[in-house]
Amino acid sequence: MRAAFDSARAGRPTIVLLTGEAGIGKTRLADEAAVIGRASGARVLRGEADVLSREPMELWRGIYRGVGIVPAADPTLPVEERRWEHLESLADGLAAAAPALVVLEDLHWADPIAIWVLEHLPRALGDASIAVLATCRDNESEMTPLDTLRRVSTLVRLGGLDVEGVRQLVGAEIPDKTRVVDPVELCARTGGNPLFVQELLRSPGGGG
Repeated sequence: MRAAFDSARAGRPTIVLLTGEAGIGKTRLADEAAVIGRASGARVLRGEADVLSREPMELWRGIYRGVGIVPAADPTLPVEERRWEHLESLADGLAAAAPALVVLEDLHWADPIAIWVLEHLPRALGDASIAVLATCRDNESEMTPLDTLRRVSTLVRLGGLDVEGVRQLVGAEIPDKTRVVDPVELCARTGGNPLFVQELLRSPGGGG
């Protein structure tokens, strides 16, 4: 993440794509990146796709609000052709807001036009100091293919915690040691997924 910020500051707009299963820590890492971004003087802008709304460009609505612009889209044009106008509006708005970190969550629910805009954004930004961090599940039904986006991004695949990480999480969840939990067995059972570990620890009797 720090390397991506450095690249953006040097005038090379960068996309980091965080992938992994649900609960693995993508949003938690994105939140930490936002803290780092703010500390470095970058403005943090956030957008997200919505499983209940597959409207074109839903992913970018929060970014439009954040930079205070209304997309210049000609309603007489088919939705597919308006993507160039969306790209130009976003690139102009973000360049004016630089330096900035754009956090986009849940790409697996985004529509194809929103993904296309993201794929083409770095080139449209020129040398603007913009870093983009996007989160996505590995495999979600009906998701837009991300092959092109993967090629223009720095890909970070999140895996589960190791046994030591699970042991630390157990200690945080059960600080008084009232229950004996085998971190090796728990890691194997959950694949180290922090959400699954916490759910098992919090369930009655730890049975899950």
